[in-house]
Amino acid sequence: MKMPLSSRILFSLSALGLAVGAQMADFFSNTHIFNDRWPPHAKFHTGQTLSMSILLGVMSVFFAWRKTADNKTTVYAAAGFAALYWITQATAILYPNTAFYDPEFVTANSFPLGLPGQAYFEIGFLAVIGLASWLALRKDARWGRISFSMNHNSITAQLTDSGGQPRKENEPFRKSFIKRFNTVNE
Repeated sequence: MKMPLSSRILFSLSALGLAVGAQMADFFSNTHIFNDRWPPHAKFHTGQTLSMSILLGVMSVFFAWRKTADNKTTVYAAAGFAALYWITQATAILYPNTAFYDPEFVTANSFPLGLPGQAYFEIGFLAVIGLASWLALRKDARWGRISFSMNHNSITAQLTDSGGQPRKENEPFRKSFIKRFNTVNE
């Protein structure tokens, strides 16, 4: 079965925001990779972090869109991969001699409402990941699959629930699907 579509979309948006956002934040500013004051080894670790952001995003999308018989583990894996980057970024300040910004980049707008700018991204993305997880794990979540069968010139489509039983809304879905299929193939 597949995770509910709403959760898959939210996990995918989160993964895209992570993979693309991290790259843009570092490559379109002079605070990290292009900071002349940073030694090469610090830039190495920035590269490592950027590569990790892409891999975590890919893994989150993989688990969000794969077919599975283990719903909870799939949600936990998608959420875990999606959230790891944001959690590690939030906790990085706990290490000795770290700062949210290098001194030359601190401005009057660096700490809106007392939080560093990146905290808002962390909160936002973790909220999206939490919502995607909740939508997939709630009792009335629509895990299921669409099964198709074709025989000569006819096609049958059926929605099934997590137990493999036909869903109540099957008939309108079946009629709509067959109507669209026949229209395309005329």
